[in-house]
Amino acid sequence: MKLLSNTGLLKYQGFLQRPFTAAKRAFVKDTDGATTVEFVILITPFLAFLYMLLSMGYLYLNATMLEDGTQTAGRQIRIGAVANSNMQISDFKKLICNSVGISQESCLSDIKIDVTSSPDISTLDTGDDDDDATEIFEPGDPSDYVIVKAKLPMATVNNFFKLFGSSSETTFTISSVLVFRNEPYE
Repeated sequence: MKLLSNTGLLKYQGFLQRPFTAAKRAFVKDTDGATTVEFVILITPFLAFLYMLLSMGYLYLNATMLEDGTQTAGRQIRIGAVANSNMQISDFKKLICNSVGISQESCLSDIKIDVTSSPDISTLDTGDDDDDATEIFEPGDPSDYVIVKAKLPMATVNNFFKLFGSSSETTFTISSVLVFRNEPYE
């Protein structure tokens, strides 16, 4: 038996130090389940981030498709196809909704269209009004300036925002604005 002096205290080397170091070594070497615990800790924020990334990608994809649909439908106004065929607002909405990645019925019921025209570009209203109840469809005459505004409210793909205390369903409004001058069609 060996007695050691450690800062004025006498300790028995075999009795006080071995049980603690042996237990410590056994705990450190025992890695059963450690990978599973690390995986669970790391996968949760990763999946939340991935899910939010996919839902934002879905909104961005639909915004891009709405922009494309507005460009396509606006071209029909610009070349005079709308004026020559006496197209109504419901037909114009169908032109835009053909390009959007949501159901046709949902798009047609939710989309708000504002098409105004004027011979002078300075008289066009380029502001974003909050009154979505009235829709205007005035495609104009040859050589008129036209502004086409399309707004489409979209619900989020997930209910992730409810985790942060949002009581109502979160919706985003994607929009597209197009300004051009009509061709001098006949």
